[in-house]
Amino acid sequence: MMAFARLALGAVGLSPASLLVYGAIAAAALVGVGGVWKAGYNYAQRKCEVAALQSQIAAKDIDLAAAENAAREAEAARVASEAAAIEDRRKVEEYAEALKARPNSACALTGDDLRFLRDDTRRRAR
Repeated sequence: MMAFARLALGAVGLSPASLLVYGAIAAAALVGVGGVWKAGYNYAQRKCEVAALQSQIAAKDIDLAAAENAAREAEAARVASEAAAIEDRRKVEEYAEALKARPNSACALTGDDLRFLRDDTRRRAR
């Protein structure tokens, strides 16, 4: 077998030493190509990870904006509720003063008073 290899190499014009050199060059080229391929793969992988993280950040930004909107609306509703409560207390106090001003406060409710109370409770229920 060695004789055949020597004959084949001799026909091509390669010595065993040059075959080793060319083999080493080919191996180095394969390693280089493999390294470039792996570097490209890693770059693409990192790009995908960055894109995924950016989409997560965008989703969290949307959630944060929605939460801030809800907080503003809740604060506006709280302020409106407090204003309505103050107005209701004022009406009750005025009504109590009007009842005290009547001569017989034991049976001071009239038909108008009952209608006012009924209508007032219906307005609050809405």
